[in-house]
Amino acid sequence: MRFPLLMLHITAGTLGILFGFLAIFFLKGSRRHLLAGNVFVISMVLLSSSGAYPGFMKHQILNGQMGVLTFYLVATTWVTARRGDGETGIFDWGALMVPLAVGAGLVTYGLEAANSQTGLKARHCQAAAMFTCYRPNLSVARRSKSWCSVCADSRFSTPRLRRLPQHMA
Repeated sequence: MRFPLLMLHITAGTLGILFGFLAIFFLKGSRRHLLAGNVFVISMVLLSSSGAYPGFMKHQILNGQMGVLTFYLVATTWVTARRGDGETGIFDWGALMVPLAVGAGLVTYGLEAANSQTGLKARHCQAAAMFTCYRPNLSVARRSKSWCSVCADSRFSTPRLRRLPQHMA
């Protein structure tokens, strides 16, 4: 089961890159743009699904949650492109629960890592989960660099994690 899912993931990613690139260059609203966009959406939905499923099955929470978040972003973008301006429906309010749940899950994951003996959970430092959750605040975090001190803490035993802030700055 791993190999077919991996091949689906790779194929969907390749098609997503190719047809996303093509959709940008076709005239907006043209038949070719719509076709390329639809193939892009289908391939991204397959890509995110085939990435999230094994992530959760292997207890790789960050991979699973990023797959769910990617699925949400692609699906809601497609729905937005299909409907008229200014319309908000029940789907929009229901879909809002997905990023809220992913964010809450990532914060919980980060707090569990922070409270563990090693400061890690499944080989990820708490900063990875928390930073992923608060990615929109990247500009503020880069200016303050306070989030880098989380991984630089001497509690981490691996030199690679202690070097992490140097590479992210």
